[in-house]
Amino acid sequence: MSARVKKGLFFTIAASVLFGISPIITAWASESIGDAMSVVFWVHLVHWSANMLLCRIRKYKIRLSQVSRQAPPLMALGVIGIGCTSYLLTTSYSLIGTGISTMIHFAYPAVVAILAALLRQEPFSARKGTALIFSCVGICLLTELSLVNADPLRYIPAFLSAFTYALYLTANGSRRMNQLPGPVKCAVMSAGICIFFGLVLLLRGGISAPSDIKGWICVLLAGLLAAAGYNGLVYGIRQIGPSQAAFATLLEPCTSMVIDILVTGAGITLSKLAGCCSILIAVYLNSRNGKES
Repeated sequence: MSARVKKGLFFTIAASVLFGISPIITAWASESIGDAMSVVFWVHLVHWSANMLLCRIRKYKIRLSQVSRQAPPLMALGVIGIGCTSYLLTTSYSLIGTGISTMIHFAYPAVVAILAALLRQEPFSARKGTALIFSCVGICLLTELSLVNADPLRYIPAFLSAFTYALYLTANGSRRMNQLPGPVKCAVMSAGICIFFGLVLLLRGGISAPSDIKGWICVLLAGLLAAAGYNGLVYGIRQIGPSQAAFATLLEPCTSMVIDILVTGAGITLSKLAGCCSILIAVYLNSRNGKES
């Protein structure tokens, strides 16, 4: 495994750990705000502010014409891939809980692998197929098959979030979307999210704000986690490609499970432990595929 691949995996895995912490904090913010769309707006306003500060610190020398050419597709990518995914997940948290929502969301590596094979003609190797099987088994074990006796309509937002995020990861692998430095790219995408959801909220009647200091703190933390996580993910995708990055981020549900146990006192079961082991095997198998073209 080359140094570049190792570095890409490191940043992608680090991003997945940060994203794994985010759901419970976002759920707390949602309790304070009471509106999923407003949660998305405030969190990504912090996300945008953090990226703008980082761009100012790094002092990138970029022509305005270069940014203006990239802005429309990047803003659209941010709205669909990050904003809509955040909205769907935040909605899902109130319908079926953060744990199961996060697990269902992680059907996206399978979607990314299929899209990569169809759109980028990437070989679907036996190793990748085996990793996909282990990832699906791991997710089923982590959810403890709790979908069986539930109203299927309540799971639609979580399943849709898997598709919007898969589109985000796949598009991030294209050269057209990678002509700006990572923080600049993230700033443009988060700006698109704030503009789109802000306008929708204003047309709908107004933007709901956190009702207490805890809500504001949760918004701040969730936004900072988003900024750090998406910058790490953007960098990781540039090094190892979207398909391999998608599998590397499978560590996020394992992180979410650990956080859920530590914060809420949820029990550790044999099924959850087996699910984590299965996901770790999936991540390892896919990492052996090496650098993607």
